[in-house]
Amino acid sequence: MTSLRIRQHVIEEVIAHARADLPNECCGLVLGTEEEIDEVVRARNALQSPTRFYLDPADHFQAIRLARRTGRVVRGSYHSHPKGPPHPSPTDAELLGDSDMLVVIVSLDGGPEGTAPRALRAASVSVFRWADGNFARIDFVPVP
Repeated sequence: MTSLRIRQHVIEEVIAHARADLPNECCGLVLGTEEEIDEVVRARNALQSPTRFYLDPADHFQAIRLARRTGRVVRGSYHSHPKGPPHPSPTDAELLGDSDMLVVIVSLDGGPEGTAPRALRAASVSVFRWADGNFARIDFVPVP
């Protein structure tokens, strides 16, 4: 894979979604081409949990239909770690359904619960792919 480009508005949208769904994990899908991610499709976390997510199947199918209609593909999923690190957990590896999909993780570092307002929580976005039985970080370039 050559360098992955991600539109800046995509990065901002997944961070906004993570903050909006606090204290729970958020989830959704990202669309684009082989070289670029250019759209976010928010999904409902059917578990409404701060430590796990299950992407609502209706939202997943909506994203697939949108990608087909616009000549793109679903490149991967995203979810947040409200209090966790910006890398996949053992649960993320266990639940990975398609090893060709990218995994985008938004980590929010707000300190102990309630110490930082939602809008002020520091955020970190990382992208991973499955390779040789482990997640491998993918460098990406934010583009306007």
